[in-house]
Amino acid sequence: EKKPLLKRVLSVYLPHELVYRGKRGFGLDASVFFSASAYLRKDLEHALAYLGERKLLPSKRFFETSILIERRPQLSWQILMLYHALKNAGI
Repeated sequence: EKKPLLKRVLSVYLPHELVYRGKRGFGLDASVFFSASAYLRKDLEHALAYLGERKLLPSKRFFETSILIERRPQLSWQILMLYHALKNAGI
């Protein structure tokens, strides 16, 4: 068991179920951000065009923005982060 001393101390103050629960991941529901922000959707369109021009992605037609966001929100977010990383690096 990891961190037995910390868990033993915490169990004095917190419920046992909380202290000894399993690990949980932290997920970003990217579809919520994209649906709430016209700016992010437009930025993703720019990212798809930019990466497509540099042959880093298939043609833009392959990635219809709204379908990409709906079906693959995490990929949409990753494409956007890649785009900004490349732009900031001057590529």
